[in-house]
Amino acid sequence: MGIIPFKVNELTRNINPIKLGEYLSAGLPVVSTYLPEAKFYGDQVFVARGHDEFVSKLEQAIREDSAEARRRRSDSMRGETWEARVSALCADVERARNARLGRIHS
Repeated sequence: MGIIPFKVNELTRNINPIKLGEYLSAGLPVVSTYLPEAKFYGDQVFVARGHDEFVSKLEQAIREDSAEARRRRSDSMRGETWEARVSALCADVERARNARLGRIHS
């Protein structure tokens, strides 16, 4: 089981917990405090708002875990590689460059 037990504050509201993706890639069930990045993964992550709910989500994650759920979590992260991120960043830079050049030449 992977847990992301960050205290929610101004700093953690803007954090990208790298471990979250690593846990999902490994197929582990993940329980996290209520962070924007955790909500991005939808039903792949059990998100809790407070201590009691966190404990409840831990119990739920254990109950609902299975070989199929682990495979789904792992498969959902196949496109989340450094190569994919760099490729997407390069594409964004190229689009911005082309847009800028288009404005300069018009």
